[in-house]
Amino acid sequence: MKKFDKEFIKKARKGDKEVFALIFDDEYQKEMYIYAKSKLQNNEDAKDAVQSTILEAYENIQNLRDDEKFKAWIRKILMNKCKDIYRQKDMHNLSFEEVFGNDYVDINDEFIEIENNIDIFSLIDYLKDKEKQIIILYINGYDNKAISKMLKINENTVRSSLMRIKRKIKLMSERMG
Repeated sequence: MKKFDKEFIKKARKGDKEVFALIFDDEYQKEMYIYAKSKLQNNEDAKDAVQSTILEAYENIQNLRDDEKFKAWIRKILMNKCKDIYRQKDMHNLSFEEVFGNDYVDINDEFIEIENNIDIFSLIDYLKDKEKQIIILYINGYDNKAISKMLKINENTVRSSLMRIKRKIKLMSERMG
């Protein structure tokens, strides 16, 4: 029986703690952590988001209406936990420098100077969800192959998406700068 099978989830909903723990094995927690880290940019915050998600899922699993939508339900909880932590930390006030580590961003093999007062997250907010995930993972030092595996998309798609995303960021920063 697979951990996301209807019967497996049904047992967890009935209070089987062992089955519930099996659902959140190391592999699934790592997947959740990678998502949280891409959103929050901080190891401890990502770990907190994952742990809070598991706890909330455990406390509210009886509220799950459709066993087949368990994984989507967990993703929604995790997404909300990340948003809560993001709001608490007021991360939208971070500068390019705080996110990229210096005053320069590598865009299409050229370095452009970025004004410190431009909010990186306000620019990233204009991107589509998949683009946000890709650029945040890239900012965190993941290479194309790792991003491809994490997001389950073709490595060439990651490469071309990064080029397009960098162009968008460059254009937006020029307009705002």
